[in-house]
Amino acid sequence: MMFKQLTALAALSLLAACATAPSAYGPSAGPGDPGFSQTQIENTRFRVTYTGTSGDSMQRVQDFALVRAAELTLERGHDWFIVTNRHATKSRAGGTGLSIGAGFGGGGSGFGLGANRSFSGRAETEASLEIVLGSGSIPNNGNAHDARTVLLNLRPASI
Repeated sequence: MMFKQLTALAALSLLAACATAPSAYGPSAGPGDPGFSQTQIENTRFRVTYTGTSGDSMQRVQDFALVRAAELTLERGHDWFIVTNRHATKSRAGGTGLSIGAGFGGGGSGFGLGANRSFSGRAETEASLEIVLGSGSIPNNGNAHDARTVLLNLRPASI
């Protein structure tokens, strides 16, 4: 009997320790869902956001935002983009827990074990870039990025 309880405890402990898998690169299905989205602010100014899951590192989410900015730049017929503003957040919504309890009394004893995983419906890691698109020679600016080079360097490593 004790062996079954220990086996159940071990199995639930492993289940509780599982992390959310990293998100796959692609468009977001809706607000708070993993993936990219963009908003056009002006003719050549956009806000690009990549929302990840708790399984995504901040670096991965920031790389995905840059990849989407590069794709958008090329889709719009431009060569480079300048990041004029950036913001990244990592929240701890949701989580995993394990609880163990035991009770004795009244001529008997009991043992309880529980595991939970809560999902908030919103992703936990997000990077947002405000970008301005341009063509021709890249400005001598540390925030200017050649779109093709970004894709060449970041797409294979992060997708």
